[in-house]
Amino acid sequence: MAGTPRALVTIGLPKKHDADFVAAIYDGLNQLAEKIQVAIVGGETTTNPGGILISIALLGMVPRGKAIFGEAAPKPGTRFL
Repeated sequence: MAGTPRALVTIGLPKKHDADFVAAIYDGLNQLAEKIQVAIVGGETTTNPGGILISIALLGMVPRGKAIFGEAAPKPGTRFL
C-alpha cells in the first residue's frame, strides 16, 4: 500500500436531534472504519436546519519520498478496496 488512509467526518444536525441516533451513526462509522482500516482523525460538528448532513473526506498520508507520480500512478476511476 502506498499510503495510509485517514478520514475527516463532518456532521450537520438540526437543533433538535436524537442523541442516541447520532451515537448510532458514529458507532456505524467507527465499525466500518475499523473494518476497512481507516482512522477517523477529526472533522466538524455543526447545526443544519434542513436535516442531517454527513460529509466524509478521505486523505492518504504517504511517507516522504514514497509518493507515486506519472505513469506509475493509478488511473482515474481506479477503485481501491
